[in-house]
Amino acid sequence: MNEPGRLELLHLAEEALHRLAPGLPADAAVLLRRLHAEVPSAELAAPEGMAAAAASLFALAQDRPPGITRLRVLPPAPGQGAHAVAEVVTDDMPFLVDSVLGALARQGRVVRQLLHPVLAVRRDAAGALLALEEGPGSAPAGTAAESMMRITLGAAPATMLPGQPAAAADDWPALQAALAKALADTRIAVADFPAMAGLLRGAEAEVAPRAEPGAIGFLRWLAEENYVLLGHRRLALTAAGGLAPVDAENLGLLRDTTLPVFDVLRDPGSLPPPLREALAAAAAVTVAKANMRSTVHRPQHADVVVTQIPGPDGRVAGLRLFLGLFAASAYNRNPRSIPLLAEKVARILAAAGYDPEAHDGRALRNILDTWPRDELFQAPETE
Repeated sequence: MNEPGRLELLHLAEEALHRLAPGLPADAAVLLRRLHAEVPSAELAAPEGMAAAAASLFALAQDRPPGITRLRVLPPAPGQGAHAVAEVVTDDMPFLVDSVLGALARQGRVVRQLLHPVLAVRRDAAGALLALEEGPGSAPAGTAAESMMRITLGAAPATMLPGQPAAAADDWPALQAALAKALADTRIAVADFPAMAGLLRGAEAEVAPRAEPGAIGFLRWLAEENYVLLGHRRLALTAAGGLAPVDAENLGLLRDTTLPVFDVLRDPGSLPPPLREALAAAAAVTVAKANMRSTVHRPQHADVVVTQIPGPDGRVAGLRLFLGLFAASAYNRNPRSIPLLAEKVARILAAAGYDPEAHDGRALRNILDTWPRDELFQAPETE
């Protein structure tokens, strides 16, 4: 995107930036260029608007101690434009954009424009900005990749998700809090991912003595980038027959001990069906839906993979809850190619008694192949 008209517009924007804030270092112009690098030429703002956007985000980026996210929501105001703006400066990591957009959707906010350069940034030990590198690609020695976002919001909120009430038009503190939580949760989930992945691999060995081959294959399949791990909690079976969390093994989003995953966990008489099933001999691995929407990646109800933990006597001594989201590609896979589901589909087809090559058999197979994966995982075979 280096056509002459575009280059001239960016040059005018740099001149406007120098007039707007003559004391800014040359790195502010680097941010201006990178901030608008992916914007189609026809959608570029006026030079003064581009300059103001770069100056504002550059100011936010001036000081960011290690591991800290800088975030602010700028309400509409005279001289600042008719639309609210959210600005973010943080370490680059997976799921940032998805999580921010999910938080905005939960707040019923419409996104007019998202600018999101990832820059190589040099800071001192306290986090003061020293330099921005011009070129994209891997960060040179002494720099770190930082994600910088400037999000322009629609003038009025709208209900974006089923069951979510529209936010008040001027409740900017609530919007900032929602964005802060999404960004913090993303950081935690990414930081704990290696530990959670290790526990998922270890769960294969834990369930092996009791599990069907399909269940073990399913855990292996999850680990092959088919499941976005967001949290882990270990529940120990108590002497009274209840379940107690082992806080030292709370990881990811489930570091938050107030998140119950299911509504009831400690009263064995009212455990949800997935947990009752997981405590029975025939359910070494089960899949359920959590009672919470994910704040990371996609704003949908999270999935929970429940695995048994055997005690020294071979009996079930506890459960592991792996909170996450199935990868988008998993929803497009034929269920007969997914371990656990493949065996379930085969049992349903066999129980139906149809000739698999006859019309009715092929019709039932097509129904199961196209059935929503979430429902297919959780529905009892008798239904």
